[in-house]
Amino acid sequence: MTTPLLRRIVLATDLGPGATDLLAHGLRLALDARARLCVVHAHRGPGPARPWDVRPLVRDLLRVWGHPQAEDLAGLDLAQVAAEGPDPLHAVIHAAEVLGPDLLLLGSERRQGLDRLVFGSAAERLARHFSVGTLFVGQGTRGVVDPTSGRLALRRVLVPVGDDIAVQDAVDAAWTFLVATGTTSAQLALHHVGTVPDELPAVLTPPGALIQWRWSRGPVVSSILVEAQESDADLIVMVTRGHDSLADEVIGSRTERVMRDAPCPVLAVPLSL
Repeated sequence: MTTPLLRRIVLATDLGPGATDLLAHGLRLALDARARLCVVHAHRGPGPARPWDVRPLVRDLLRVWGHPQAEDLAGLDLAQVAAEGPDPLHAVIHAAEVLGPDLLLLGSERRQGLDRLVFGSAAERLARHFSVGTLFVGQGTRGVVDPTSGRLALRRVLVPVGDDIAVQDAVDAAWTFLVATGTTSAQLALHHVGTVPDELPAVLTPPGALIQWRWSRGPVVSSILVEAQESDADLIVMVTRGHDSLADEVIGSRTERVMRDAPCPVLAVPLSL
């Protein structure tokens, strides 16, 4: 089992509501993983984009955290890119393609019902375009990074288990994330929705990982959400296959439906070929 490096994090934002919390996640992850943080600004709304600079927000966060390099940003590999064009989503996709992320970091408005059918979710559409993991931080949810202290809290990671390939991809992605952020003491809770425990798929677990198997019955999405709430999960890691049917197009894939109601961030990982 190999653990690829987390070298480049691409954070896409319109600097609207929730931008500070999202930036706190990107900044903390970049510092812990010693990765480059690339902030892509997408202008949304009529008229030309206003001048912007994310560095003052970064300095403000570092000051609040008591970071010794808050003023000169020394030791932080930070890039900022303006996504320009008539279609903000396509502009962000193009900018991210050029940057070549190992991880996408996106805020989610968690749209539901008619609002989602009419407007869709830019975060979901952006994530489906890339073959790397995407960390969704939903507005109003409890994140893994406290923006007031900069503390990263990862004690319990919930990994819903499907078939053998999907669960292995999810476990590998979860472990990569824990290694990159120095939180390998976190527990990986492998959650299987089924009837009997002997249906559990085979999976190679990383040496030294704290593994707990869990199982429950019922509809998959609601069972995952109940388990995340009751177990006080800090992160959910799920493998996504994209949209396989018309129903997925209308209501979203299982991963998207979990992400829109999850009490914590969701790391969505594309299924390996």
